[in-house]
Amino acid sequence: MRGAAEEFVEVLDAEGKPIAAEYLTSAAILAHTRRPILQQPKYETRASRERIERFFDALFHGTVDDLGRYLHDHGCRILVLDRSWLLGNLYLAGLTPATFEAATETAAWSFLSHDPAVYAEIPGFRKVYTSLPAHGYVPYRVYVME
Repeated sequence: MRGAAEEFVEVLDAEGKPIAAEYLTSAAILAHTRRPILQQPKYETRASRERIERFFDALFHGTVDDLGRYLHDHGCRILVLDRSWLLGNLYLAGLTPATFEAATETAAWSFLSHDPAVYAEIPGFRKVYTSLPAHGYVPYRVYVME
């Protein structure tokens, strides 16, 4: 039986292009939708580690334009963000909560913001999904590059 996630991805990405997310969410996307993913939850190969590092660098240290170029270069249109996981693992990008909050020019600051005026209108991206709150927190957002 197909679930809402599979149907959602089918509608968004009829072409079957890779979906960008951090490696934990990517594994779930692959398992449930059989769609190609950009990140994989394995560090066994140098290429896999480098892809993870480049994604985190583009998201947490680059601008929205930098992240857009990174996604475009990898054939991705869909960006899935697990805010809870990403904000809870800032150390993977070499950041602390204080340094993250000060980095207002980064893609992550915009996409992971608590302020709807910031995360709802990101140039070059259209927000197409926000998950229902869980324990008072909205964990997932999905954007499509325009």
